[in-house]
Amino acid sequence: MTDATTAAAAATATTATTAAATTTTATTAAQPWYQGIADVPPEFVGRWQTMGLDKKSAAEAAVAVTKSYLEAQKFIGVPENQLLRMPKDAADEQGWQALRTRLGVPTDPTQYDQGIKGVKFTDGTELDQGFVEFSRSLAAKLHLPANDAAELTKGIVTHLEKVEAAENAEKAAALAESKKALDKSWGANAAANRLIAQNAAQRLGIDPSAVSALEGVVGYDKVMNMFLNLGQRMGEDKFISGGGTGVLPGGALSKEQAQAQLAELKQDKAFVAKYLDGDREARRQMDALHQLIAA
Repeated sequence: MTDATTAAAAATATTATTAAATTTTATTAAQPWYQGIADVPPEFVGRWQTMGLDKKSAAEAAVAVTKSYLEAQKFIGVPENQLLRMPKDAADEQGWQALRTRLGVPTDPTQYDQGIKGVKFTDGTELDQGFVEFSRSLAAKLHLPANDAAELTKGIVTHLEKVEAAENAEKAAALAESKKALDKSWGANAAANRLIAQNAAQRLGIDPSAVSALEGVVGYDKVMNMFLNLGQRMGEDKFISGGGTGVLPGGALSKEQAQAQLAELKQDKAFVAKYLDGDREARRQMDALHQLIAA
């Protein structure tokens, strides 16, 4: 065999060996690390594939699995009484009730009452029974734990007090504005007119709270003008203006005039006798004078 023939044969053998080695390496690389392990359940292989472990080397897969285990270990060993299980079926009311019970939701709505009744208004006033029943019903409807029901009630009470305070402030501002406008309208006779109106309300036996309620409906100025008109018709103005009919501009008695007239009446034996005998007109006149002096 010539040297050329020998060289060609050697080259061919080398090429074949290299090709075979390449094929073997490719085949080995294509095989996952778990290939050849006996009795590997198909679900294990599926899980590894889902986690992407089939694309890793055995060492990389071991590291990834260890990390996953350590993360899961944080939740392993939790006592049974600390586990909560959601019902599989949304319509499983029994399952939901069991879950709510674990969360502290009372099975009997009246169990809310103890916490709710502990809530009071800022001034110390206790909640009325109707309020307690409303809060209890709302808490039961929302499936609140017992402690949360009391907090809900406290929040409602706080809101109501804020609303009431705002309304009272608005009413006070409106009343002040109405009084200011009425005084401007009545001018110099403001004090006398107010006294006539007050006396008229007293003679009619109208409770002050009823007058206040009426003011809230129609307005302070309208109510006072109404009683002023009634007082003038009833003759109240003659005691305020010194015996005249009606209140003329500047016609109301001054404090000094009222004091002088009071002194005269005290010297009038006939008037004193009527007053002591309980005469209504005499007492009204004396009361009017005292009010004018005090004003």
